[in-house]
Amino acid sequence: MNRRLTISVLGPCDARQSHGREKMLASFTRRLLSVHPLLLAMAPILLLGSVNSDELEFWVLALPLAISVAAAVGVWGAQAAIRRDWQKGAIITSLLIAFFFTYGHLTALIDNVGLISSTSIKRALVLVPGLAVLVGAEIMLRRVSRDNARRFSHCIGFAALMLCAISSVRLFDAWLKRERPVEMASAATLHLAHRPATLPDIYYIVLDGYARNDTLQEYYELDNSTFTNSLKEQGFFVADGSYSNYPVTRWSLASSLNMRFVHKEGQATKQGNEIANALLRNNEVGRVLKAQGYQYVHFNTHYPGTYRCDLADESFPKTLPQFYNILADTTMLRWLWKPKTVDVRPPHILLFQFEKLKEIPENRAPTFTVAHIICPHVPYWFDRHGNFTSDGFGDDTWDNVEEYREQLLFVNQKIREAIDTIVAKSDSPPIIIVQADHGTVGPTESLPLEYQPKRVQYRHGILFAVQAPSECTQQLYSTISPVNTFRVILNGLFKANLPLHEDRVFTVYPGTPEFIEVTDFLRLNNQASKVADKDTSTDRR
Repeated sequence: MNRRLTISVLGPCDARQSHGREKMLASFTRRLLSVHPLLLAMAPILLLGSVNSDELEFWVLALPLAISVAAAVGVWGAQAAIRRDWQKGAIITSLLIAFFFTYGHLTALIDNVGLISSTSIKRALVLVPGLAVLVGAEIMLRRVSRDNARRFSHCIGFAALMLCAISSVRLFDAWLKRERPVEMASAATLHLAHRPATLPDIYYIVLDGYARNDTLQEYYELDNSTFTNSLKEQGFFVADGSYSNYPVTRWSLASSLNMRFVHKEGQATKQGNEIANALLRNNEVGRVLKAQGYQYVHFNTHYPGTYRCDLADESFPKTLPQFYNILADTTMLRWLWKPKTVDVRPPHILLFQFEKLKEIPENRAPTFTVAHIICPHVPYWFDRHGNFTSDGFGDDTWDNVEEYREQLLFVNQKIREAIDTIVAKSDSPPIIIVQADHGTVGPTESLPLEYQPKRVQYRHGILFAVQAPSECTQQLYSTISPVNTFRVILNGLFKANLPLHEDRVFTVYPGTPEFIEVTDFLRLNNQASKVADKDTSTDRR
């Protein structure tokens, strides 16, 4: 009896508490769904951020989110004041936000179809239907009741909330999984006892995807000896048997700028890429040279590994993060976005870099310049004369022989001009390193290693040229790899007595993250190629 009495007394109390919680939750949900303009202002930014979550820093995402939400609040307030109804004002505001954030996608879709060339017509095809939807919504809202407007508002809010939630989960999941190599990236700087009386400017010019001469001859049917011979005539040492230590830009540069092999730090995954990026931004060579009195000049790119550098005293071009440009291109800012300094589109950044190299000698302080120039790497923008040939969305593969060849010849011309100007303007002979981060990829990149010996050779065979004092060049040899580049420079310039690494090569299979050593594989392949070439020449005789 007592037990049943207890249950009968407590049961209604629990029910009331549960009902109260349900009412509070329902009220909170309705209020959350009612602020759909704010949710919709955040949703496209979070979605784009989640797509690029492996490379995106939180602070880069925070600024556009804050601006977008603030703008939504302003527009919503104005619409509510005009209509004297905040629910209907919210609906119109959300439609305006949706139109703003889809404008760029719709115009890009029309561009990709390629049937219309007139910019005015393209804009009209997006603006006219968009304005028609807004006018139709205005007419509808004048006729519907507040209850129906609230229901419609909640539907919009639910869709926006789901989009924000899914994108946020993806973002935070990616950020939490990142490895934070702070201690590793801030390792102790090498101390050098000797310092020359005059510090020469040092230029590290990385031409992305510039293949070695034998690859160019064999696969691209291009005799590039005229260019490399011209470098030799200018005093460059050209290592005609050089291989990159890694097949990916960030890992290759992390290795060369830290003067060591870095594959044990991680794999070619999102987490591993963050490690490589950290090694690049706070690299050992930069720390050493800054300690000796050098100013670090960094050329920013749209590539995540080199879009900024924590060590840089000066960075060029002074632009916003690439994420902002991508975001602006998906919105109505695609129409209005006019950079005030440097055109941030990739081909114009390339032209800016080549020209900016010529100005570095004007700096009176000794400079260490790192210029990652994403060319002749795809996409193909230029012919050999520097004329624009595409929008960068054409047949941009390594196997496009003609376009790769044309762009490489353009690079040859620009880099010769830059070198000539640098040497002419410099008070003392500079050290100039012109080097590729990796080569190209042949036609069988999806096949296993044992079926594609040429793929590895094409991917790792690189241009490697150095103009430096004899104290440095006397340590150079034909098969030197990038990991030893600055060991040679520091040994010659500062008598650092750093031992040279064995020139080892590590690659990755397409679709797999593990680095696999292929040093012996390439050596055997080279020997086989030499034997085949010798047999061929004997047959010809």
